[in-house]
Amino acid sequence: MNFLHIGYPKCASTFLQTLYFTRDNKFLNLLQIPEWKLFIENQLLSAQSSYYLSTPPDLSDFDIDESYMIGLSTENFLDGIHLVDLQIALQRWRTMFPETKVLIVIRKQEDLIYSNYIQYLRAGYFRNIDTYLKEIIWNSQQSIWGRLYFDRVYEITRNVFEE
Repeated sequence: MNFLHIGYPKCASTFLQTLYFTRDNKFLNLLQIPEWKLFIENQLLSAQSSYYLSTPPDLSDFDIDESYMIGLSTENFLDGIHLVDLQIALQRWRTMFPETKVLIVIRKQEDLIYSNYIQYLRAGYFRNIDTYLKEIIWNSQQSIWGRLYFDRVYEITRNVFEE
């Protein structure tokens, strides 16, 4: 069976990736394989249509049996720079793995925004929360504000995958 975890930033994605989506638990997270990581980041999620190379790396060299779930757990579907549209990325994934089961973990929006603000402060951001809110609202296509439409993300994902 195949899985896809569309990880919202600051919604336990790292926790899931380090403690749950592991080989010990019979998960093969393709992002942990160097060739797949390059393909996912540079083709699947970011290559515009005219540059997209749809042939993924080979999986035959890995010691996995039918009990393994092969897939992807990443925040990069929703939290990267220069990404293709979510629907395009999901359709590309579906072409490779049509029987995918999808997991989306969400969080209270105000907690998500505040957590992201604290992360920015730790990275050197120095403005107050009011300015931060104005900035992320103004730049909603590139900021976390634009990813708060949980219902749209669900709807787009549901239109591509059934489960």
